[in-house]
Amino acid sequence: MPTGIPITDDDGNRLPSMFVDANGCWIWTRSTDGKGYACSSRGPFGASSKRVHKAIWEEFNGPMPDGLQSDHLCRVRCCVNPAHIEAVTSSENNRRSMAPTGTNSRKTICIKGHALSGDNLIIKSDGNRECRTCRQSRDRESQVRRQERKLRARESR
Repeated sequence: MPTGIPITDDDGNRLPSMFVDANGCWIWTRSTDGKGYACSSRGPFGASSKRVHKAIWEEFNGPMPDGLQSDHLCRVRCCVNPAHIEAVTSSENNRRSMAPTGTNSRKTICIKGHALSGDNLIIKSDGNRECRTCRQSRDRESQVRRQERKLRARESR
């Protein structure tokens, strides 16, 4: 159970189910969904079937702009502080995330130490990034293996 200061509105009335932690996060103390985001069958401010952080963000900032989604700048999924949430594109949200796609998008060198930038960076059609030096090396090794198989096949005739 989080400890901290209960959140109150301008009139000093305590807002239900939230506490402020040391980082200024408004921690939702009721139910969360399977991914850890604050949820409620009856969201705050009359919202229903929305995640709580989205309903509170919209109360303070208006509707979420089309094509954008909410990103927790604090990285705390049960935080509902609208100051900790920013409207960003899906790709920006993925880049910032701690998921493998976000982690990989921030890498500046490949596993073998080559730079992942400029002419050495291949961006594939699915958005994945690849080291050109390593790709060329794998292609050469694959070509050598094919030639060796062909040679063995001819010798076995």
